[in-house]
Amino acid sequence: MNGTIKSKSFADTCKLAGVTALMGTGVAMLVMVSLPAQQAAADSDQFYSFEQSMTPWVAASNSKVAGFSLKQGSGDDGCPVLAGTHYARLDFTPTSYSPAAWMTANFKGSGLDLVSVDWAAKDKGSCELCQPIVYVGSDAPTRSSQFQDNGRHAGSEWWTHHYPLPPGPGGPVPNKGVITVAIGFRAPGGNVANIAHFGGMDCVNVRITSVEGDEATSGEK
Repeated sequence: MNGTIKSKSFADTCKLAGVTALMGTGVAMLVMVSLPAQQAAADSDQFYSFEQSMTPWVAASNSKVAGFSLKQGSGDDGCPVLAGTHYARLDFTPTSYSPAAWMTANFKGSGLDLVSVDWAAKDKGSCELCQPIVYVGSDAPTRSSQFQDNGRHAGSEWWTHHYPLPPGPGGPVPNKGVITVAIGFRAPGGNVANIAHFGGMDCVNVRITSVEGDEATSGEK
């Protein structure tokens, strides 16, 4: 996973029907997942506004988090072009240093695929200094080193993020037919134990394009 993330203010970057944005890295260790993630189609362009449900996204965290949940937040929206009223709200309570939580979904791969992810993120309570994080790979993340971040804080406004760093498409992701995408938040350092953190995510766009020919064949070895 050779990508990085970059961010812009949502107003500067949101273009719907292919929401354009910029994105990140992050945290994990002992992963705890609430429900098995479901799959979307390969060679796909999947968009999630969370106006109806959280499907196929489910919550997960590293071992430095006591509790976490993913729910539909209301009264705010990270996709102003849609004029919606809902978003994905990730709640988590750290127990130690370097806590992180994220939402994850599985997508069908072809063995070797180019992946891009766009989304908006925002502090929704005690998470203004949290870092938006991202992971794209063939297995569920379990360590903080597997995530990426761009050094930005979530902040009190919606900011868009992108994986991988523009303008290039980034390197292809080798896989065995399943690609895992995870986005979330890393809590700030210091004494944050037992303080609940709330982060919002919206306008998620996951695009997967198979790499064909000799390169795809070699990626399956």
